[in-house]
Order: sequence, then C-alpha cells, then structure tokens
Amino acid sequence: MLVPVDPSVTAVCKAFRRHEMAAGRFKSWDEKIAARPALEKLFGAAGVFVGYLQNRELDYTAAFRRLKALGIDRAYVLPIWMATTMDMGCVMGGPPTDLRGHIPLLHELGWLAGSFIYITDGPKGDGSDLRLDREGKPLLKWEIEEKSWWALGAERRAAWARELLDRGHEGLDAVHFDVLTCVRFQEDWRPDRRSDARADEAAVRGILADAGRRGLIVASEGFLDRLTPWYDLGSTKFSHVVGLDEYCTVPMTMLVYHDSAIHTWWEVDNYNNPEHRSQFGRGYPARFWWGGGFPRRQAAIDALMGAPPDLFPFGAQYCFVPHAHPKTYVYRPSLNDELVRQAIEVAKPVMALHARVGRLELLDHRLHQPDGSIQETVFADGTRVTANFADVAQETPGGIVMPPQSWRAD
Repeated sequence: MLVPVDPSVTAVCKAFRRHEMAAGRFKSWDEKIAARPALEKLFGAAGVFVGYLQNRELDYTAAFRRLKALGIDRAYVLPIWMATTMDMGCVMGGPPTDLRGHIPLLHELGWLAGSFIYITDGPKGDGSDLRLDREGKPLLKWEIEEKSWWALGAERRAAWARELLDRGHEGLDAVHFDVLTCVRFQEDWRPDRRSDARADEAAVRGILADAGRRGLIVASEGFLDRLTPWYDLGSTKFSHVVGLDEYCTVPMTMLVYHDSAIHTWWEVDNYNNPEHRSQFGRGYPARFWWGGGFPRRQAAIDALMGAPPDLFPFGAQYCFVPHAHPKTYVYRPSLNDELVRQAIEVAKPVMALHARVGRLELLDHRLHQPDGSIQETVFADGTRVTANFADVAQETPGGIVMPPQSWRAD
C-alpha cells in the first residue's frame, strides 16, 4: 500500500496513524483509562526501577520514603516482584526481588507497584514445551552463567503467564513482560502444533489482553505498534540523538501513539545507570548509541517525546562482564550517588511536563538543524517543547540561546 504524503516526519507518521485508526488498531488513553482507572496514575509519574535482585543490606522502606521526600511524588515502581521460568537466585548473585510486603507503603505514598516476569524462554526439560525450528531442533535463546534458556512454545508461554498472574499479583497495579514484544513473531515447526508468525502474534496478544482484563497496567520490552491496543508501555530507546551527517533520532513512535501508549527506556538504560553500555558490546558501535547514564540528554529526549523519566535510585542488579558473557557481576546504586541525585533533579521537570501533556496527541515535529541537534514538538494543548541535544549552546529559531543538552516548554 502506497500513500502519498508531504516530505516530513510528521506527515509520514500522521498518515500511518490514520491508517491504523481506520484498521481498528488504535486505542486511546481515554478508552484504556475507562476500562482500567489505575492508568491515570501513570501521567506525571517517574519510572523507578529497583533491580532484579533483592539488596539484603537496603532498608527499602526508608529508601522509598526518602525518594518521595526528594521530590519524586509520583512513581511507577518495578519490579516489586521478579519472577521467571527458572530459579535464578543461584546465578544472578542474589535472590530475585520480592518486595510485595511493601505494596501498602507504595500505595500510601500514592505510587504504582509493578512486577517483572519472564515467560518467553525456559529450561529444556524433556523438550515437549519447546518451540522447534525448520530442522526440528529446539532454539537456544541465551545463557547466563551456567543456565541455558530455550524458546518456549506459545502454549507454554501462555500457561506461565496465567500461573504467575494468578499466584503473584494480588495488590500489584502493573505487570511487565520481559522481551515479549521485542522479538519477532516466530514459527513453530513441532509436528503436533505447527504454527506461523500470525498465530504467534495472536498468542502474544492473548497474553497481554488477559493481563489487561485483570485490571493491570501492561508493559513489555520493545515498542511494538501493532500491539499497542493491548499494552500501555513499551521500552527501549536510543540515548543519543545527533548522528552528524549520518542520522538523527526523531520521535516517530509518539507522533503516532502519544495519546495511546508510553515509549519508555529499557529499564537498565535509565538516567543514572551507565553499567549496561558495555552489555553485549552495546557501547562500542560508533554510529548508534545505546545505554543510560546521560541524565540531561535523556531528559531532553523524554521532554521532546512527551515521555516520563526513568530512574534506578537504589536496589541491586546484575550485568554481564564485558567480553566475558555469560559471566555476570552485581552492582548497587544508592540515593547517595551523585549521578542518582543529578538524575532525580532533571527528572522532576520532565515529570511535570508529562503530567501536563501525557494524555494528549503529539501534533507536530520540526528539525531546526539537519543533524537533529535542535528539535521541536507541539502537543494538542499548544505546549511547544524545544530541545538542544548538542554539547554546546545553540540559538533557537525564536532567538533563544539554549544551554547544551537542555530543553524548554512554552
């Protein structure tokens, strides 16, 4: 299908938006909130990641209260419960996070509490639950220390989702399905249950829809447009915008879906966390930058997109040792870290902006420099956000000199 449009990012995105709406593949925030009122608390809330691992030395109650006192008055906290298809405590360097006893405290603070569950891959077992490739072989997906993860068939993934939602989510407000919406839809060549990618998409959609029917906020890794009617937050973004004469990063997802879904960061690529730049060599390519720990730059990206900020203020997390995968190490950020404190300060204005525009359509986007260093967006209420992504001060078309890596809303 070819659609003639004006030669601009906005025109292309708005044409696609109209197409998706006409096809019935768009669900607005108003529709979603009417069915699941807890979604209302997302707007103006910071994403607060606390790590996959329980930090035995941390007083979480004191840490949550201190974070609130530092100005994070609204938050979506995850994982309050971390669950996977295998026992990972023995290889991750500590027990998986289980803070479900803190749910009443989080609700007292006015925050949302979410889980993090991994259902797509699992142990090999007798092989009957695994997805097979064209040669009839099971698919080894990834490894961590001495554990191997094999691709599960659609039925087993759905069964794991039901089991974890049934037994672990009392009192929780949200569920995050790790990697569920960031991998391509796959075929299963097992003779007794052959299925194609369309059937796999339907199976993923069914898992997301079941969580939504339970009243949960639904999140997953990756922003997959076709599934936005069934989930609310999709993660993973580039942390650098300016690509010199090669490229610049622009907010296409939000020009289509800002009044339907939130495009957030991969949970470990938050404002204060540089650790995962090294994971799988992500920090080495010179052309496309991945990774967190750039507070001002990431805040400017989120402001331009009308997205909420993401922090990792305390807790514990593993990362793969550079060049030694699948070996891991554990790190523990703290509210006393200078980078954490910087991240909190730059996050607060982004939270305020998101509270103001989070439910609105993103109407327009403009490049004021060909390398993407000065960009502008306009929301449905007239709010205009200008961002300077350069490492030097630059003048906007309106004659305002903006500091390096900064943004403003008018």
